[in-house]
Amino acid sequence: MPEGFLRGGTGLGWRWRQERRGGPRAAALFLVASVATGLLLLLAPSLPSGTPDADRNAGQYLQAPAGHGHGTHTQYAAAATHDGEYSGFVSFGKKVFSWTDTVRITIVAPDHNFDSRAVDSIGETEYDPIKISTREGTLERYRLAETGPNTGIFTGEVTLIGFDHDADGDSRTGTDGGGFDNPQRNTGGSGPAGGHIKAGSDDAITVSFEYTDGHTVVGTAPIRWNVGQIEWSEPSYPASGTGAVRVIDPDMNLNPNAINSFEVDVWSGSDAGGISLVVTETSESSGIFEGAVTFTADDRSSGHRLKVAEGDVVTASYKDNTLPDPYSEADEQSVTAVSQIGALVAPLDRVRASELRITDGFNADMGSSISEGQQVQVSTKLTNQQERKQQFVYIIVVKDAEGGTVSSLSWVTGHIEAGQSLSVSTSWMPEAAGLYDVTAFVWESFVSPSALSPPSQIAVTVN
Repeated sequence: MPEGFLRGGTGLGWRWRQERRGGPRAAALFLVASVATGLLLLLAPSLPSGTPDADRNAGQYLQAPAGHGHGTHTQYAAAATHDGEYSGFVSFGKKVFSWTDTVRITIVAPDHNFDSRAVDSIGETEYDPIKISTREGTLERYRLAETGPNTGIFTGEVTLIGFDHDADGDSRTGTDGGGFDNPQRNTGGSGPAGGHIKAGSDDAITVSFEYTDGHTVVGTAPIRWNVGQIEWSEPSYPASGTGAVRVIDPDMNLNPNAINSFEVDVWSGSDAGGISLVVTETSESSGIFEGAVTFTADDRSSGHRLKVAEGDVVTASYKDNTLPDPYSEADEQSVTAVSQIGALVAPLDRVRASELRITDGFNADMGSSISEGQQVQVSTKLTNQQERKQQFVYIIVVKDAEGGTVSSLSWVTGHIEAGQSLSVSTSWMPEAAGLYDVTAFVWESFVSPSALSPPSQIAVTVN
């Protein structure tokens, strides 16, 4: 009898297994009957075009036992499967899993669709075992169920349960009080759902299915920790607004069948101590966590309320204790994100410097030509384009245009209220005739030399 009969979609494969269990005599009797049936099949007329399953089974049809002998129904047999090659493969719901993910498994095995009117299963017997394994655990004879009658596609799932580890870095949390945050269960389960298997931080899950005697299909997917991310939903917020913090870290999805949560730290320039903010998973097994912070300029920080002031930088941070290779399991890394309180202004647009000119003591414009030894003022108009007070240092550098030598350096410090303008000036007395470049810089301070505006320049002739 062609080998394809025993693994085809006729139900003969199932019957062959049953007869094997009955001993040599029962198996022999079944083989005689099967050979006779096979000869009839090979002599039968081909299926007409458009017959159900004709494309998949490419064969002859017969009256075959339905299930365990309850009546008969029409099935379609294939003398060979895929040109004599075994069909079937294993696939997973994702390419890479984290240590506490739910792993969805699919095995395509049309030759194990033994009863086209029923939902079949595979994996649970010694004749078609499914083995699921990681370096930390193994599940034997795990059952998968057909997705529906006559599909030949079998699915199931198993949950990775990680290992003892303090994922959030807080020894006060954890199911056992010792800081181990992932739910601790033992490897076990029979499928198609509800199975659990331990997994390491740098591991793999392997599913093997004995398709027929001597032929096994195998699928493997890596298990890896991830580097987490944290972010604010907006680059800036009003002082009386609400900010949203988002953490993306699949490793903190510690129980894939529940909504998980943990704490992150949030602080501002006005309150360096800050608050602990609870971020909650957006849905079961999403690995995305969100929390909201209420900003206040008038009240103190408390709960999810954070004290801020215009111009403050607000920071959200947490420690990632589940880092991938080449980090070790004992390593941790701070992950942070910042936003700003008040209107977001580009660094060089914070203060507008305009109208750089040479004036006399009465603020009258002297143009671009002055006399040697004459006392003048180098004046500029500064406008604060922010919604907060800004300190500044106004610096004037005068250089010989030909040699580049600095002949004068002066500055003045002060502050400008939000939205206001003021004129600032420093004095200069040229000591020699020539052509000079006069450049104005506006910085935040000498301690924090951050430019508030682009530098401006004029050329001056000294006679």
